[in-house]
Amino acid sequence: MADRRTFLPRLEAVESRALLSTVAPVMSHPAAVAPAATSTSILLQANFQGRYTPGLGAPVLTLSASRGTLAPYGAGTVSGTVDPFGTTFSGRPPGLITITTARGHLNLSLYAPTTTGLPAPPGIPLTIARFALRIDGGDGVFARATGQGTAYLAFNEVGGFSIVFSVRARRA
Repeated sequence: MADRRTFLPRLEAVESRALLSTVAPVMSHPAAVAPAATSTSILLQANFQGRYTPGLGAPVLTLSASRGTLAPYGAGTVSGTVDPFGTTFSGRPPGLITITTARGHLNLSLYAPTTTGLPAPPGIPLTIARFALRIDGGDGVFARATGQGTAYLAFNEVGGFSIVFSVRARRA
């Protein structure tokens, strides 16, 4: 027996609309028309490695001597301070870092660190922390940038660090 399919057209409700041919044209001065606000979105992917210096009397680490990439903007560096245990001083977030590329500076705040259950490579003592990440703008192509995501930081006992994140950034 052949499979018969029946096509049942469906009607869609259409609200009332004025016909363009019946509406009087409205003329406005070009200077009176404000440009529409637009927002662009781009996926930022970071992978940086470098050195850290421990703070005196506090668990704050100063990040320096780094290199890596911030796709799609290319090579860059990371600098700033991070407390992998989440202690805040003077109302500041546990991490404040800046990524510098040829196209500008991107400012990031790191919050709510948690250590992860990721295993370290054999024989290498490693601390891996997961942070909530917030983009706090910057300059150049990063002016007025906003966004939120997750960053992963790995610190070893011999002064090395790595930071990786992927976040959708918006700019108004």
